[in-house]
Amino acid sequence: MFVVGSILDILDGALARAGGKTTPFGAFLDSTTDRVGEGAMLGAIALIFSRHGNEVALGATVAAVAGAFLVSYTRARAEALGLRGDVGYGSRAERVVVITAGLVLAPWGALQWAIYLLTATAWITVVQRILFVLALIVWAFVIGALARLALPGPDPMPWYATIGLGFGGSLIGGLIGLLIGRPTGFVFAVLGAILLLYLYRRFVQGRGITGPSARRLP
Repeated sequence: MFVVGSILDILDGALARAGGKTTPFGAFLDSTTDRVGEGAMLGAIALIFSRHGNEVALGATVAAVAGAFLVSYTRARAEALGLRGDVGYGSRAERVVVITAGLVLAPWGALQWAIYLLTATAWITVVQRILFVLALIVWAFVIGALARLALPGPDPMPWYATIGLGFGGSLIGGLIGLLIGRPTGFVFAVLGAILLLYLYRRFVQGRGITGPSARRLP
């Protein structure tokens, strides 16, 4: 039932997205029921290992439950920040394949090895997503800092505002890339951040980038 239900669930979500029939509540409910079904299946597998006295596999199953939930949580938190969070190898589709293979080959002792693989891929994916989000934040901070250095005059702002400036510059650089019909990179992101900082100075702070007004503290 888990295998059939998971496959139908994956296909249902793909068809809904392809047909443009997704809704916020539907996506929320789908994600919630996915976690319930996966947790119930892994809990049942943990019970089997417990009855057979396989403490190592039992511990790995508990770690797999935590890892699987964190894979979804890290993606949700990253997307709540406006960042990509779908990187990594251990997404739900891959986990379903691993669990299915382990259940089918369970009579030959493959279930515990499938759980070991599932645990490893889940936690590797969690680390991948954390490092990916951290790299994006560092990227944005560097872009924002370079934009502040490029324009003369004081720009006192906290570090998180510098990161926001970097993300804004990356967005503007991406829009420029769409307009000119070619992909853009670091240079266009810095130029976008410089443009954003200039507009903020000019229209919000009432300062220029040259002359006495540029040196005036906001």
